[in-house]
Amino acid sequence: MSIMYGGHGKGCAMKRWLALAAGLLSGPVHADLVHLKNGSTLEGTVRRQESVFVVIDSAGRQTTVPVDDVAGIEKTTVRNAADLAASGLLSLRRAVENSEDVPGVIDRYKRFIEQYRGQAAAAEAEKDLAVWQDRLARGLVRVGDRWMTAEERKALVERTAGRLGEAVDLLKQGRLREADAVVAAVLDADPRNVGGLYLRGLILYRQDQIPAARRAFEQLREQLPEHAPTLNNLAVVLWRQNQHLAALAVYDQALAAQPRNRQIIDNVAEALNALPADRRDAPIAKRLAQRFAEQNETMSREMAAGGWFRWGAAWVRGPQLEELKQAEAEIKARRDALSEQYDQTEARIRRIDQEINENERVLVQIETDRRYVDARGRIITLALPNSYYAVEDNIRKLRLERQELILKLEQMRQQARAIQQQMPVPKFTGLQQMIGPEGMPQPQGAASAPVAQQHSTPVAEPPATLPALPELPPRPQ
Repeated sequence: MSIMYGGHGKGCAMKRWLALAAGLLSGPVHADLVHLKNGSTLEGTVRRQESVFVVIDSAGRQTTVPVDDVAGIEKTTVRNAADLAASGLLSLRRAVENSEDVPGVIDRYKRFIEQYRGQAAAAEAEKDLAVWQDRLARGLVRVGDRWMTAEERKALVERTAGRLGEAVDLLKQGRLREADAVVAAVLDADPRNVGGLYLRGLILYRQDQIPAARRAFEQLREQLPEHAPTLNNLAVVLWRQNQHLAALAVYDQALAAQPRNRQIIDNVAEALNALPADRRDAPIAKRLAQRFAEQNETMSREMAAGGWFRWGAAWVRGPQLEELKQAEAEIKARRDALSEQYDQTEARIRRIDQEINENERVLVQIETDRRYVDARGRIITLALPNSYYAVEDNIRKLRLERQELILKLEQMRQQARAIQQQMPVPKFTGLQQMIGPEGMPQPQGAASAPVAQQHSTPVAEPPATLPALPELPPRPQ
């Protein structure tokens, strides 16, 4: 729009501009509602820019939202400033209802009141602001959906500590349902209780509820981003979900948070050994391998002082190490002999395939040669020669031999498994272990530090490991 300067001069133009501005402030305003998949809503003018939506609210603030996060966009009808203020207050209340940042919430309310001063919603916002200012003045903290003093929070921690101890005992006894009921009661009272979230993740994992276990550990990581047992357990869950590189990244964070933790290092050894070949050149794989090598070297020296030595992802005593090396050499010799026999069998199968193809071509040629056109133009078909049936018989014998060799390959694979299982202690189990209740973090204000955070390199006997199946040659097609 342009404003014409006529005979009334600049003063008249200014009056027109003020009238226009007043109309914009008090008159109808267009605004769209952007409904997000997380349940929240944004209000304002929506613009699409490639893979994101830009939402500009009535105060001119821009919020960028990925397209994949948007559940839908509602084109609203024309709304006036009072409606916008009321809707804005509802959005503000939803945004801050779970916030623990009291000063930040107070600042947001002050900006809202300034923006909509004179509207009924601003008067309501003043009442909300008074509540938040009272919380700040009294030093209240949020616990779940309640606000309490630091003393009340400390008392709650002491009460829940006993319940969590009860849940740990039940968990160790394998009474998962009963343990989960106790943990649920703790989390009902304090949804962000770090000990409760940790135990909830363990219980869900034991119940094979892998996605839910992941959510529990991710919620805990938001509060304790450097808690090594939580990071270890989250990595184990990610590996179970075949998100190998994501698991390696979290393992890397765990080793950085708590260097030389034996259980984490052993898990990393298992992960690096099992990592698919096409992912071993990924930057995170190389970085984790380097960190593992550095920490494992230091740990190996410390463990050797107690008479323990690295054996793949496990630890064994010195005398046993020599026995294992000898057994490994013997098993390797037997596997090498079996592998040579396996390769020879595969080679014979390939030759049989070639012979079958050649014989089939001979049959086709015989079929072609026994037909000709005589002098009168008639197509004459001669009887099949004896050589045709001899070739057919040879093909049947070759196919039978091929079937027998395929069966022989399967028998050799089974024999390879049996040979590998004769190793007294396997180097790798293919399993990555959770850190159990001993890694449970303590809530803020608890009397003692979590067990797993009181770290020192252990020299006690490592836990027993389970045998794993060996890698076997692929089945020929």
